[in-house]
Amino acid sequence: MRRIRKRKNSGLPVMWWFLLVMFIVCGLLVVVMWPRGENTLSDTEHVPGGAGVTQEANADLPPGWSSVPEAQKSDVIKNLGSRVLFFEKKDGMKVQVLEDDYVQRKITVTVGGLTSEQFSSEDWKCVVSGKYERGLEGVQNGMSGIMEDWEISVSPAQGGTYEATIVFSEQDIYECRVESDENYFFLDFYRPKELYASIVLVDAGHGAPDVGTSSADGVREKDLTLSYTLALKELADKQDKVKFYYTRLEDDRLNEDYSTDLHLRPEIANNLEADLFLSIHFNAHENKNYSGTQVYYNETQNEWTTFCSKDFAQALLDKVPDALGLKPFGIFPAAELYTVVKESAVPVALLETGYLSHTGDAAAVTDPALQKAAVQAIYDTLMECIEEMQNDGEN
Repeated sequence: MRRIRKRKNSGLPVMWWFLLVMFIVCGLLVVVMWPRGENTLSDTEHVPGGAGVTQEANADLPPGWSSVPEAQKSDVIKNLGSRVLFFEKKDGMKVQVLEDDYVQRKITVTVGGLTSEQFSSEDWKCVVSGKYERGLEGVQNGMSGIMEDWEISVSPAQGGTYEATIVFSEQDIYECRVESDENYFFLDFYRPKELYASIVLVDAGHGAPDVGTSSADGVREKDLTLSYTLALKELADKQDKVKFYYTRLEDDRLNEDYSTDLHLRPEIANNLEADLFLSIHFNAHENKNYSGTQVYYNETQNEWTTFCSKDFAQALLDKVPDALGLKPFGIFPAAELYTVVKESAVPVALLETGYLSHTGDAAAVTDPALQKAAVQAIYDTLMECIEEMQNDGEN
């Protein structure tokens, strides 16, 4: 009897057919359910400090945010800069910049009209270069490179309210502007050059325990440099074309350490990106016959194609001694002589207005009428130099 052998089935197993069918069905569902382009994006949302940013419907939000911050809806925020700190506005609250100490790089802001002592940076928010942050850690991260730290103190105020004082410690020099809308107070931080086309820094030499030199009748250099600077400020305050800054406006010093104090003066000029840096001094010499006006400059800037330190020094020498009735002693390179001159990266001039060791010079620089004329000459020189620099920049 012949045995008949069954042949094995050469097709796919039933399970494999089932998986193949399921794969095809899933693929068809993906094609049908895929969202259309017109529904994937919401309206463009404005972010402070830059162009509008389009937010995807399911985009990742900043840590701690349940939705895009309401601040982007503000008409005010559209005109703000790229470094903005903001917090919610409540009835009766008033915010102002109390002090801008650019020498020590500290900005003091007060928040008045608080109903309790509860005011914390945990409630702050910020947006820097288009990136939102909130809460203490978030704001610290967002403002890093701008603010080193801040201190908050809250004290009782009139009418049963409280006032918070915030002292910001800056890494560089910033100016703070306060804006508000119906929902928020905004603290907008700007670098000086973002606000002012031209900047001049005036340095009243010496100060506090550093007297400088003195005349035979006891006139101290530190007092005279301050007197000239304050008179110069009166003239500068009457115009708005140039922003003037000052290393000191009273009898003090930038730092208790003498060497640090000297380094800080040109450092401020450099941080401000000042167009001109003027340091006012008065001279002395053991030879009592030495007299006249001298101006020192940074000769390493002479390769500049536009206005440089030597040009600045010569411009002062052309006007100041004539106003005082003194002889122009000359201009001298001092990049290796004086710290203020050496470390300045901007056009700098150290003006030795006259010799306090010389009887005639001392009488001239302390005479009220001649002092007024000298200060006017200094101011005119500064403004003319700025104008020349602006003209050079346009050509």
